[in-house]
Amino acid sequence: MEDESVGFVNRFVGAKSPEALREAQGMVQNIFDSQYDSSELWQSEREKTPEQIEIIRFVDKITNEFLASCGLSAKSVPVENIHLIDPADFKNRNNNNVGVYSPELQAITFSADVAEINIVFVRNLIHEMLHAKAFSSVDIVSDDGSDVSDRRVGFAVMPRSDRKDIPGDVAEDGFLFHRLNEAITELVTELIMRENAEEFESSPLFADDIKQTRGLRLEALGILDDVYYIGKTEEDELFGFGFGYERERELLVELVQKLYSRNQTTFSDPVEVFDLFKAGAIGGNILPVARLIEKTFGPGSFKELGIVTASRHDDPEQADPFVEFIEKL
Repeated sequence: MEDESVGFVNRFVGAKSPEALREAQGMVQNIFDSQYDSSELWQSEREKTPEQIEIIRFVDKITNEFLASCGLSAKSVPVENIHLIDPADFKNRNNNNVGVYSPELQAITFSADVAEINIVFVRNLIHEMLHAKAFSSVDIVSDDGSDVSDRRVGFAVMPRSDRKDIPGDVAEDGFLFHRLNEAITELVTELIMRENAEEFESSPLFADDIKQTRGLRLEALGILDDVYYIGKTEEDELFGFGFGYERERELLVELVQKLYSRNQTTFSDPVEVFDLFKAGAIGGNILPVARLIEKTFGPGSFKELGIVTASRHDDPEQADPFVEFIEKL
């Protein structure tokens, strides 16, 4: 198949003609290139410091090294496609998120305060760059190619509007497998940080953050255990940053363990099972995961997983459908 990649989009689906495909590709390329014409959000953008630019380029390098380890081609993120936005403005537009990859804008945006601590900026950059570099496809929804809509971002799948087997409230929330995709992405983020630990420690960009965190570990014991950075406020109070999507990561690990325990003649360890999820999210082929889940848990189980992980679960008063799904397996 001819390479259709443009910007962060790997594949364009549904073109009615070669001209429509070229129109859609040109539109995405224009958005990718002309960042400052794309969104009112840029009006409150803060200028990046030379150090922040150096960190962005460093993370672009190590995430491309990760792609290479997966047998995939490099997919670089230009510095110009990353935007640091005034925190108040960003949070008004993005709820509780501190960073967002937007396929529509072909850009990654952060609340500017995320970049104030270098190692914290790195963790968030890795996560959002993985979204941008993961397999992505769009549907061409107009005959002339002038309009496209999201189809895939990593493991997340946008359900077709004509599907009758997807509940209406789920379809309105957006992507199926959204929480699963975030869990995979964050576990890979943690993996990349571990694999590059020596480079972090030897770099003057991160050495102070790492040294400070180590120095505060004992004081923070039992308070801030599962964190990669520990600091102190001006009032001498401890605070820390840990990896995100904790519940989703735990549920994904439990799902992987259950798949492995019932397929030990096929896989040598749970890591091999997780590698299927990783390959699906980063490389785009989710069929091996679908077949494994359907074979292990029965017909319809893969679609059900997509539905129960379709949207964030922020209400502790309501049962979490992802938890219920895992518990009944």
